[in-house]
Amino acid sequence: MGAARVRWSIAVDGGTVTEGTLSEGSRQQALSGDLPSDASCLTVTAERTDTASCTADLSWGGS
Repeated sequence: MGAARVRWSIAVDGGTVTEGTLSEGSRQQALSGDLPSDASCLTVTAERTDTASCTADLSWGGS
C-alpha cells in the first residue's frame, strides 16, 4: 500500500492560480493564491494519486 497523496489546484476563469500535493503526514494544508477581483469562476480540484485506503475531507471557510 502506498503513502497517501492528494494533488490539488485552484483555477480562476480556466487558468491555474496555484497547485501542489498534500502528502501523508500532513493533516491539513491551507491553500492560497492571488485571485483577480473580477473573477467570475473559481474551481478547486483535488485528486487522490495513490492507492491508500482512507477518507479525506475538503473544508471551505473564509477568514
